[in-house]
Amino acid sequence: MMNAEQVRSEVNRIIMASADDEAAHGDEDELLAALVRDYCPADIVTEVQRLADAPFSRWCA
Repeated sequence: MMNAEQVRSEVNRIIMASADDEAAHGDEDELLAALVRDYCPADIVTEVQRLADAPFSRWCA
């Protein structure tokens, strides 16, 4: 589980890498998924993962 300083550091890293939109977007998705897994109840994690696994195209920047 990340603390606020770790999250801040990861956000800063993603912003600094934002010259590559697709990489930054992927890193953002990974961070958000990690936060959901770490801080949400299991039933919420299950539903968010179900959405992530849904078979539709995702369009990147």
